[in-house]
Amino acid sequence: MTDTILVPLDGSELAEQALPHAAALARALAVPVTLARVPESVVVPVVSAGIWITHEVEAAEAREQAEAYLSALAESPIFEGITVGHAIPSVPVAAGLLDIIEAEQPQLVVMTTHGRSGLQRVLLGSVADKLVRSSPAPVYLVRASETPPEPRFDRILVPLDGSELSRAALGPATELARATGASLLLVRVPTVPGYTTVIPENAGMIPALLREETLHAGEYLERLAQPLRDAGLTVDTEAAVVMAGTVAEGLLTAAQDQSAGLIMMTTHGRSGIGRWLFGSVADGIVRHAEVPVWLIRSRRD
Repeated sequence: MTDTILVPLDGSELAEQALPHAAALARALAVPVTLARVPESVVVPVVSAGIWITHEVEAAEAREQAEAYLSALAESPIFEGITVGHAIPSVPVAAGLLDIIEAEQPQLVVMTTHGRSGLQRVLLGSVADKLVRSSPAPVYLVRASETPPEPRFDRILVPLDGSELSRAALGPATELARATGASLLLVRVPTVPGYTTVIPENAGMIPALLREETLHAGEYLERLAQPLRDAGLTVDTEAAVVMAGTVAEGLLTAAQDQSAGLIMMTTHGRSGIGRWLFGSVADGIVRHAEVPVWLIRSRRD
């Protein structure tokens, strides 16, 4: 892995909303930035064995325009004091960006997404979804909007569920907290066994089971928090009880109530973002979070 932050762009102002976040992270982590712009492609017809087919090619003029665009962005005041390079991936877009990621092995990929419409509605088409599922590098997603969120690393929320997979986010979160002076907020949403919610006769067990799970969740979070506090970090914990709603909603409520500026979590990349620890938790967070989401691929993938 190289110490660089990669920012995929499509030439739009919405995609450029990722730039302040990339610059802030580059300063905090003392790493350079690489801007990537896939040149516009053209579709040309080709006759093969008497059959008309089409394929994408890069126009030389489009590649020159992409280089000029990236060079201009690199001179922006937002990157003052930061080393900025650029890369021109080949078409098709997703494959080209993945080639760049494989070659550069960046520390992080920072890009914008249309959260509420799902990752398939990202600025670069379906590219963000493909990068989340396939990129070996972590992906930092900023929801594009008329009033995009400002970079804030003063309070980092880390969702946990008791698994080794979820704890993989603690390392990067701790590193960022040390670099920025941020506090950490460890959150677990207590859940009860599924059979208690589908068998009417077991409904009376739910309050007692939920209280027990909440107690266990609090103890679990404190066991993880104490060594971090001993190492000099500020760490808070919350067992976020959800009486009606989803785990994702509980985590988002905790993020809002606790004024988190960033959510860092682990995801199963190859199975799709919706197959995270609790099924559709990561998908729900990415779609509805008002703050950026830093997704870390499971090493098991």
